[in-house]
Amino acid sequence: MDSATHQVCAEIAPYIWNIFHYQDFVPDHSIKRIVPTGHVFLILGLDGCERHTFDNDRLKENASYSEAWISGVHCNYISISEHQNSEMLVV
Repeated sequence: MDSATHQVCAEIAPYIWNIFHYQDFVPDHSIKRIVPTGHVFLILGLDGCERHTFDNDRLKENASYSEAWISGVHCNYISISEHQNSEMLVV
């Protein structure tokens, strides 16, 4: 997997912490649990894969996302799908 974190310029630093890009990601699982951080993320899927979120208890799909979406502040972890050879840009 290739990945890079980019620091933002001073003018937008009060609004954007950093920009993270990865490609050719090969996970060893199909569902990932994300711990809440108190941040809001703009996520851009660059590989054409549709992503899903799942009910945390039963792991039943409850929503689908493609191209771009916003993940807000959460009180609990979220369960999301992982895909082979994926590429994303996260702000």
